This record gives sequence, structure tokens and C-alpha cells, in this order.
Amino acid sequence: MTGCFCDQSRGSEEQRPDDPISWCIFCKAVRTPTDPNPNFRTLPLRAGTPVLLAGLAAMWTCSAADAQLTAREVLVVYDSRIPESRDVAEYYAGSAKVPGGAGGLSGVRPLVNVVDLSTLPVTGGGVAGVFPAAGTIDYPTFASRFRDPLRAHLWNTQLARRVRCIVLTKGIPHRIQSLDTANLNLGDNPGSINSYISAGRLGNLNYTAVDSELTLLMQTLNAGEAGLNADSRADGLIANPFFRSATSIRGYDTRFISSAKTFVLPGGGNNGFLWLNQTNPALQSTLTAGDIYLVARLDGNTVADVRAMIDRAQNLNFPVSTARLVFDSDGRTFDGTGGFPPLDVGPDYALSVAALQADGRFPNANIVNDALGTFANFFAGPLVSFATQPGGPPMILQQPVLLLASFGANHGGVDATTARTTYATSFNYLPGAIFNSIESYNGRSFNGIGGNPFVAQQQIADALAAGATFAIGNVWEPFSLSVPDNEQLVNTFLLGNMTWVEAAYAALPALSWQQIVVGDPLATPRRDREDLTGDGRVNIDDLYAWQASPVDLNNSGVADGDDLLLLEASVRGYEHATMKNAQR
Repeated sequence: MTGCFCDQSRGSEEQRPDDPISWCIFCKAVRTPTDPNPNFRTLPLRAGTPVLLAGLAAMWTCSAADAQLTAREVLVVYDSRIPESRDVAEYYAGSAKVPGGAGGLSGVRPLVNVVDLSTLPVTGGGVAGVFPAAGTIDYPTFASRFRDPLRAHLWNTQLARRVRCIVLTKGIPHRIQSLDTANLNLGDNPGSINSYISAGRLGNLNYTAVDSELTLLMQTLNAGEAGLNADSRADGLIANPFFRSATSIRGYDTRFISSAKTFVLPGGGNNGFLWLNQTNPALQSTLTAGDIYLVARLDGNTVADVRAMIDRAQNLNFPVSTARLVFDSDGRTFDGTGGFPPLDVGPDYALSVAALQADGRFPNANIVNDALGTFANFFAGPLVSFATQPGGPPMILQQPVLLLASFGANHGGVDATTARTTYATSFNYLPGAIFNSIESYNGRSFNGIGGNPFVAQQQIADALAAGATFAIGNVWEPFSLSVPDNEQLVNTFLLGNMTWVEAAYAALPALSWQQIVVGDPLATPRRDREDLTGDGRVNIDDLYAWQASPVDLNNSGVADGDDLLLLEASVRGYEHATMKNAQR
């Protein structure tokens, strides 16, 4: 036998018991008609359907892009001294791995790795983590009680290069204060930040999110910090090497994850505010996507909220014909102009709408795109009434929402209303719904610290309590150029096959900065119309079903080869096992 396209699995074919068609057991590659092996042939094509040999070859080639992040590549971090942290970890990973809780729980993701912070030693004495629970910690505490013990644990357990995702649980801190001890909470006060920058200290902004700092766990970013611009890599933000990736994190090599990295200063007054990656990925000193961990958080207002959020993320099945996708701006350019290419690739809302329209699977009528200011042009749902608010009522969207992208409290005309802190709780959300607003402090309130008293904004914790399943938020002032791109969430999750955490980090321009990613990292999307057999999966059987009865998936008015290519892409995305990944 000659093996599949990947040429890695000679003699590794298998056959359906009811059909002579065979495929590689590693990458499920169907043999093309040009292959000399008579045991392989392409899927049967209906008369009149284009012969898409190039498409089949491209879609079914064995590659790391075919595989998704798996549970065995996830490390769940909890603290048994904090009941909420233990309870969330137990619900997610199961009682066998997280003792001392309810007991008897099988776990939603029982194959994940788990570590209890309270069991990890700290240099100089004591154990890792902070107890009682705290939302905000200083950098020395982060380094000594989180970064260093977790780094040591991964090496000691031989997981450093195998784990690709770290999951933090409710009760674990989410904010790190400024390294400038005279301005510890600088990131909470926009006025103070402006003064700081005006004083020439743009290159010494180093308040950050715990989650984002842990993405670079193997790097000691604060080395050399002495309060000056650009004197340590903890200053400012680091360009995310996974930003806009279309390949699973599993496709990136981890062999140089512990090597010290060299960054490029952008110049033009941005030194220290932004660190760029070297352009040669072959160098050990170049930061690549293989050198980072994707860090997600299972968090919310209550443990019950977190459990419900996790439950909604299982067996996702997006109803493409009825789901609404909302892009609510006010005509300003918070979502980008393309003027700062390392981070800003253009007007995100317009690009997201264009991507959805070009794909066609979600009907154009269900893409809600508004760019007008005033509260009367602001979208809210039917579950909370804002009719008596000044300048109202807002526009009401009755239908269930799958993506809520909004300027939120920054939308013109909303500032004088209570809607600025509650609008997200008014919508009907579908399982799998994403909340992604452009608000500087929408991720602040975890661990009971509440929203920013200086800036009233919607909190993602409240959106999750109201029924959203996923969210990306900011724990301190992030500046609009670093906000996550909806275009990538659309392409890689709503229209693609990445897991939630991979899609979220493909949407984030920066690391070592302000963002947190909330939701089950392993959640995998599926679109209902692609499950043609109705068995709850999208696989090769659906390709056979399409050949038997073609379906117009992209709403073009005709079922043709374009629809088949869309289905092939989805099927390929759900194949978890490839030869390359099996070797890791």
C-alpha cells in the first residue's frame, strides 16, 4: 500500500464495512483517482457536480491544521483552600482528580491535567497561590506564587512542552498591579494614565492580566525592571505570534519554549509600549506560537453561573438560519482603522460582516449591523426595559443572539442611561453565544471586586450570568488598538472549527496585556445545517449524505461545489488525530 497524502502512514488504511472506499486512519484522507492503489477512490459525485480534485486534496491532506486542542493538552489550575475554585475544577475535571468537594462527579472534561496551587512549594517557604482569594495582586506576588511554581510544576511533571492551554478557575486572581509602586492601580484611572503618558512614561505601562502574563510562563518578563521605559519586557505589550492564525496551536513546535526571546523595538516613541517579534521563526530567540500557552478562565459571579456556562459550551450546534450576529457601533473607529498594522488590521466590524456575507452560511438578514450614534440607535434585548431612559427607547432585538459585538457603554448616547451597565443582560442568548464589547473595564469585576467606580461599563460576568457562553474582557485600561478582533472569531469559530481558546487567541493582537478569555477552552463549534445525517456530528457520513442529496449551505440559491467545499472544510476540521499530532 502506498499510504495517504501525508505519506506518513504506509499500510494504515481502513475501510467502511459497507463500502469499498478507504481512507487513512490518521488523517482520514480519501484516495484520489490518480493514486495507483485500486482500494482507494474519491467520494461518488452526482452527475453535474464539479469534480473538485484539488479541493479534496487540499481539504483532506494530513496536517497539524486538521487537529484541535485536546483535553490531555490542558492544565486546570485551582486552589483547594478556595471552595469556589475547588468546586469549579471538580465540576470540570471530575472528583477523581479534584478531591474534597461534592464527590461523585465524573467531570465535563475528565482527561485534563489538574494541579492544586496549595500543593506547590514557593521559594523561601510557603505554598503557591493566594488565600484568602484576591482579585488583584502585585507583580512580586504573581512571580513568586503563580509564575515560578507553575513553571516548575510543568517541568517536574514533563508537561512543559505537552500542555498547550492553562485554565484558571474562579477565585484565582485576574489582575496584576503596576510595577511602579507609586502608581499600583494606575490602570484603573484613565486620567492618571493620560498624565503618565504625557510625562513621557508610555514605555513603562506594566499593569496586566494574570491570564495574559501566564501566556509567556516560560519567560521572566520583569527581569531588569527598574522603573524606566523599556527596561524590561513586562513594560507594555508583546505582539501575539498566534494572532490571526488559521492553524491549531498544535501545529506549532514547542521545542524552544524555554529559550530566552529577543524582541524588536518598534521605534517612533513606542519603545517599551510594544515589543515586536523577530521575523525568523527558525531562531531559538524568536517568539513563535509554539512558545506560548493559551490561557482561559472558568469564572463568573457564582459557581452556579460557571457550571451553567460550561454546560452551554458542550455539544454546540449553531442554528445558522435563526441566529443573530450583532455588530453595534456608533460610527466611530474604536474597532480599528488599520493605522497601526502590528495590532490593528482595519475596521473590525465591517471586516467581520464582509466575512459572514462572503461565506453565506448565516443569512444576510440575520447579520445585524448598525453604525449610528445616539441611544435610539443602540441595540438591546427584550428582557430588560429601557423605554424610559433619556434618549430612548433603544432598538430592541427579539431574536436569539450568537454574537454580541458592541461599543457598549462607549456607544454614543448610552452614558446617561442605566443600560450602560445592564444592556448585555437584556438579550436572549443561544448556547455558544459570544459577548465581545469594546469597553475598557468589562473584565474587572471577577473575584468580587466589582466594576470600575470611575467608569461604569457592562461586566462580562453579568453577560455570562444572563446566558452568554463565551467572552473576552479587559481587566485594566487596554487602549482600543489591543481589543480582540471579531473577524477572527467569525472565521475560526462561528464559520470554522477551532476550539474556543484557539479562536480567542487568534483574535487577540497582544500578550502580556489586559485581556482575559472566559469559557470552556475545549468547546468546539458545529453548525446545524452541516449535520446532514442528524447524528450530532459532522463527519464523512455527512459528505456521503450531501452527495446523495445536495444542500444549499451558503444560501446562494443552488446546491453546488461551493457548498461541498464548505462541508469538506468542516469535516476536515473535526478530525482530531493526525500523524504529526500522534507523534507528540
